Amino acid sequence: HVAAYGQLFGSGQLVHVSTLDLAVLSVLMWGIIGEDARRRDWFSSAKMVPFVALPVLGPALYLLARPRLP
Repeated sequence: HVAAYGQLFGSGQLVHVSTLDLAVLSVLMWGIIGEDARRRDWFSSAKMVPFVALPVLGPALYLLARPRLP
């Protein structure tokens, strides 16, 4: 499966762009979620990893799990 994906990544522009988009958005979510968690005194790297690792579900779960602002 990895070899087939690598082949598609190299030859298909849609696969290449989609993969890079997912990577960039995941990295940006770390900063956004981290900043919000710090404002709520809830920041911990261990807590943030699951929210960032899951591309769409992670941020949605974070919004449901985060505490209210003081």
